[in-house]
Amino acid sequence: MSKKKDLSEQSAAELTKTVADATLLIESLRSSLPGLITLRAEERKATSGRFRADEPAALEAVLDVADAHPGAFSVLAGADNGSDPAVFETKLLRERLQATGALVQLADVLEELARDVRDTQLTLGEAVRGPVLAAYEIAKVLAKHDPKTKSTLARTMDFYAPPRAPKASKT
Repeated sequence: MSKKKDLSEQSAAELTKTVADATLLIESLRSSLPGLITLRAEERKATSGRFRADEPAALEAVLDVADAHPGAFSVLAGADNGSDPAVFETKLLRERLQATGALVQLADVLEELARDVRDTQLTLGEAVRGPVLAAYEIAKVLAKHDPKTKSTLARTMDFYAPPRAPKASKT
């Protein structure tokens, strides 16, 4: 099996296929993670579920104390979202703390991948945008003197045209 060329070395057709293949892998990854939850932006900002580094491990000590003195924590029995409304379920909470840690690791890897994909896109975009915009400046001059060039360039000229001020109402 031959090694794939770097993204920056691939033709547009090769890169399109690479992206399609990666998208299928991501869809497969997503399907391997049933029950993913999507929060609204406001919920994401307001959640208390964000842990600092090593916080889940630090909270294990609290559960150790709760195991040693279960009576003192019975008032929290309904707060653990467990199956027994009369017991503060430390085993369940420990499982959730460990699951949180595993998901943090996965999220970090995926965020790093997304960042690198975006950085690659930005670098490739930077390599193309400058020369094409320089060519646009030349093409605008040609468009002033050639109707076919003007027609071909119309969409681009509209895109880069300064925004028009709204017309004042006549009242």
